[in-house]
Amino acid sequence: MATQEVPYHITKVDEHLKVQLMPDLNDSAWNELESLGDSLLTILKKEKNPTVIIDLSKLSYISSSLVAVVIQVWKLVDEQGGLARGLVDVDLE
Repeated sequence: MATQEVPYHITKVDEHLKVQLMPDLNDSAWNELESLGDSLLTILKKEKNPTVIIDLSKLSYISSSLVAVVIQVWKLVDEQGGLARGLVDVDLE
């Protein structure tokens, strides 16, 4: 039985929480994205004044459903008095 790689990575970088979204998330069903959002929100609710880096650098596009998850995270971080920033790797060639 092969193990399936999780389509996102959550790591602590110093005092920041880094959420790296992987390309497979764009092909996920809404219930999978909703589950991801719930997991992230649960983690963030435990943080006081969280600083979150949302790493979009592995994505070539972002689906509207995934945008909804990012907005949910952004809003919660703001409500918690924290700071959320997006990280993208832009290739202008």
